[in-house]
Amino acid sequence: MERTVDIKVITGVRRSGKSELMKAFSAELKKWDPLSNSLYIDLLDLDNEELLEYHALHDRIAKSHKDGVLNRLFIEEVQRCEGFERAINSIHARGGWDIYLTGSNAFLLSSDLATLFTGRHREIHVLPFSFSEFCAYFGEQGTIDEELDRYIERGASLDPMSIVTWQSHTATSGTSTGPSLRETSFRSSVCPTRSCRSPST
Repeated sequence: MERTVDIKVITGVRRSGKSELMKAFSAELKKWDPLSNSLYIDLLDLDNEELLEYHALHDRIAKSHKDGVLNRLFIEEVQRCEGFERAINSIHARGGWDIYLTGSNAFLLSSDLATLFTGRHREIHVLPFSFSEFCAYFGEQGTIDEELDRYIERGASLDPMSIVTWQSHTATSGTSTGPSLRETSFRSSVCPTRSCRSPST
């Protein structure tokens, strides 16, 4: 996924862990490649309110580009910028950026992504833990009823722990071409050994 020409789009229901996944991933990439240039924009942050207009968003990204290093772009809740696809498609067409976005399922349906992005994109769909995965990760600490109560209380908002399905899409054909991957536990790193299976190549 990393350094591909695709626009990587992380989608999922509210509080499924999209932002935590991207933050953890961006932090790991910075450790692996400290000389790279990373631009991280959270469009829920009032400090970035001016970027909710797509020309302003485009200008910020363009001015942040650095020659001679790998440039990575991370944008949270990209759908909050009206006309965001114009800015992203322009930046993607210019080249020089490794692009990662998050967005809500309510605004970024899989069927819409091929229309929004003129180039290739890869969707990473994030879901919360199921009950069995919750028990497997934390370990059973009581009766099944007690575990279910604990899951109901905490399970729906486990932002850092997620199940991910990767699907690679080609915008021109809409065909899913990528591997499928189920991962749990994005707590302190993107891919903990205890719970992550790498996709086949």
